[in-house]
Amino acid sequence: MKALFWFVFTLLLSFFSFELLTQPYLAQHSKSLWFEGNNKKDGANFKYKNKAALMPWKSHPGDWCDVSGNPQGNQPFEIIRFDRKINHQKIDVTAIVARAIVLNQSTVEFIFRHISGGSVDLYSREHIDKPQLIYQSLTDQISHFPTADTVVVQGTHKTLGKLTKLSLNKVSTPLIRFVLPINTKLLNATLVLPIKKHYGKPLTAGLYNKCADKPHSKVEKGLASNYQFDEGIEQHPAVLFADNFNGWWRGKNWSYGSESKKLTTVAADDKGYFLPLHQEALKVSIPRGQNIGMNMAHVFKKEQVAEPEALYFRYYLRFDQSWETVEGGKLPGLSGTYNTAGWGGRTSNGFNGWSARGAYRNILDIIHPLQQKIPVGNYVYHAGQTNKYGDNLIWSDNALGYLEKNRWYCIEQYVSLNTPNAKNGILRGWIDGQLAFENTQIEFRKTSALKIEKVWMNIYHGGVKKVKKDIHLYIDNVVVAHKYIGPINAQ
Repeated sequence: MKALFWFVFTLLLSFFSFELLTQPYLAQHSKSLWFEGNNKKDGANFKYKNKAALMPWKSHPGDWCDVSGNPQGNQPFEIIRFDRKINHQKIDVTAIVARAIVLNQSTVEFIFRHISGGSVDLYSREHIDKPQLIYQSLTDQISHFPTADTVVVQGTHKTLGKLTKLSLNKVSTPLIRFVLPINTKLLNATLVLPIKKHYGKPLTAGLYNKCADKPHSKVEKGLASNYQFDEGIEQHPAVLFADNFNGWWRGKNWSYGSESKKLTTVAADDKGYFLPLHQEALKVSIPRGQNIGMNMAHVFKKEQVAEPEALYFRYYLRFDQSWETVEGGKLPGLSGTYNTAGWGGRTSNGFNGWSARGAYRNILDIIHPLQQKIPVGNYVYHAGQTNKYGDNLIWSDNALGYLEKNRWYCIEQYVSLNTPNAKNGILRGWIDGQLAFENTQIEFRKTSALKIEKVWMNIYHGGVKKVKKDIHLYIDNVVVAHKYIGPINAQ
């Protein structure tokens, strides 16, 4: 009995040790992967691979590659005919594992798609009889349990990653992830799936893999690269205006809102967290129990400038150590609301207004793969919206739009308004010169009377919920231009 106790104890200890060791590894190396989730709301579902981070699938339900490397292709690595007479289905997955190793991936994923027949319930990693991946090398055999698994169900927005079963049928797609062994010369790999129950006719399914990780785009230099710390950049013929907030004159560049007492310029703070980008920056504060930190704008007509139909807008953003929110909110962006529609539930219909303010979401939980990051993107009112309020579009490409506190980021967006009644409007976003978001099919408007009315410097908490304590962020080096601006030249 004592020997059995220590055997079980050792087995459990090795399992939990493996979990504890692999989770930080996955947090560091797998930031754009689907998230199993902690409850029914925050992980992978039909629409999102990571609901808490608002990181969508490229295709529903889930993203996969076939044996030829084609995204959403229909040639599986293996065709699996589930045997109703056995309790553990064994599948040769050497090809998928070898591909992942060649592509230098840290994990390997298995995605199952229904071909014909009924349904099978598999046991998940939450069950004592969990899936296993067995690696056979030249020297030994290694058995791993999944680091994550879930099932994506068509039309279901719940997170199902904590169930003890994974259903495979016409509408349910199981996903299972394992960490790859390091420095192992692979001979073969076998996936073992524990079967809970069969339903209906014998099931045939295709086995697929996740697509290779998309390489990060190169940092794109723009017209700012020719101006050290943007000094003199306002003289470039493509630049409409620039403001670095050094020796700030509150009326300069801003048609309204610059007189607010919530806006101050600072070169340092007394807590040691803040480091200036260059000289002074604009400090924006949202006091406890309030929503608004900044509502400032450059209105083109008021500044005697023709309203453009395409524009680049770049600024630097730094979330302070104090930044804690209970709801998402708004950041600076471009708009054409004309004080009629495009904010506050005033729905856009294509004739009354539009907006593409920036957006932020709540800080992600510490156990999240993107732990303690702040998701950012756009909050867009447009003619094609399907609900009363704007659409949150997080800049999730390569997980770039997830920001840390106490660090400066170069935020740039580009808006090109659509041809009226055509879905060819463009919205792009860059983080530190890397493309983080692109949508080229937005219908901002249905009339050419709507243009880019203003640069809307809006910092707002909510929704309607108010902050529970004073919070702060910093803005610097605003540039608005007809050409791509890019990060500052700090040399």
